Amino acid sequence: MAMSTLSLDEIEALAASALRALGVAPGNAAPAARALADGEALGVPEQGLAVLPAIAEALVDGAIDGAARPRITRPRVGLVRVEGRLGLGPPAIAAAAPRLVEAAREGTTALMSVSGIGPIGLLDAALIQMAAEGLWTLGLAGDGQLALAAPRGDDGISLVATAPGAGGGTGAGTGAEALALAQLATAMGGPLVGAAAAQGLAILAVDPVEAARQSGAATPPAQPISNALGAARLEAAGRAMAEGVAIAGITLADVRALGGRA
Repeated sequence: MAMSTLSLDEIEALAASALRALGVAPGNAAPAARALADGEALGVPEQGLAVLPAIAEALVDGAIDGAARPRITRPRVGLVRVEGRLGLGPPAIAAAAPRLVEAAREGTTALMSVSGIGPIGLLDAALIQMAAEGLWTLGLAGDGQLALAAPRGDDGISLVATAPGAGGGTGAGTGAEALALAQLATAMGGPLVGAAAAQGLAILAVDPVEAARQSGAATPPAQPISNALGAARLEAAGRAMAEGVAIAGITLADVRALGGRA
């Protein structure tokens, strides 16, 4: 199968062009395209450009509203609620992320509960962006994705990632990482996190510096260490930034056709 190497900027531009041609509002197309490029960058092509034909079908059928604007509220301290209104997932997440960061810094821990959204893309990408703000972030999605990202002392990111397991569950390797994450999710958020994830997506954010200050600790707790899958995805992202990403010719043809550029 013929392959073509594209930069991440080229992938993002190609995806945005296709989404706009499908009637997605420009303000929604940009974060959605960025999420697809992130999927390619992290080495998970099934969350990259290959998703576009399914998104196109959902837009045509009316299952997704490309012009939807999420409703974002903070009904109480530490909770950011996002009603996606059947829009694409990445625009809703991107719009609410600053609110989550703000809420975590105000009270140490905050939860984002997202419902009524279409495909969210690769959960890791959204968590990495929030970890870059200095937060520990734990995400659980209704499609089985589960991940944890945290800042490292060397300005890098630690990522504990899982891969879809048999039966739509979540597993990585022997399942030990997935089990540890599930236990951590329960400890950090309990039933509220599980309920939010069942609706679509839940992201729990913790400000480790503020947590240490409030507990009287001299330093923040030690950050998580990347598991094998998380490390591989971060390594893939580094290569993608430097060298681009190889995309299958059939995928490029499909995307260009959607964008009217065949």
